Amino acid sequence: MENSLLMQYIDLKNQFKSSANWFYWIAVLSIVNTLVLMFGGSYNFIFGLGVSQIIDSLSMSEFGEYSLLGIILNAIIAGVFYLFGYLAHKKQKSFYIIGMTFYALDGSISILGEDLLGIGFHI
Repeated sequence: MENSLLMQYIDLKNQFKSSANWFYWIAVLSIVNTLVLMFGGSYNFIFGLGVSQIIDSLSMSEFGEYSLLGIILNAIIAGVFYLFGYLAHKKQKSFYIIGMTFYALDGSISILGEDLLGIGFHI
């Protein structure tokens, strides 16, 4: 009986750690999406943030150059999500919940933009 409870505990702990890692992925891939746009690429990962995509769109000048403000804003947002991942790994459950709430709010951008892939991933 004790062995079964221990295995369940270890399994839950691993699931929590794996879930917390997604905050890192979201942060990194949002930055990658911004860099791809800055250097003239035309693709992006669906795993990034919708708010970063809005900043990217607004940050492109009429001459096709990316603004410094866009870089700074996206770095701050990605940094916040990276921090959520770090704090979630430190078992700060409130930050895990806050991060998930922010990610759910970010999903509303996909809904407003009718981005079916983005909606599916956020869910």
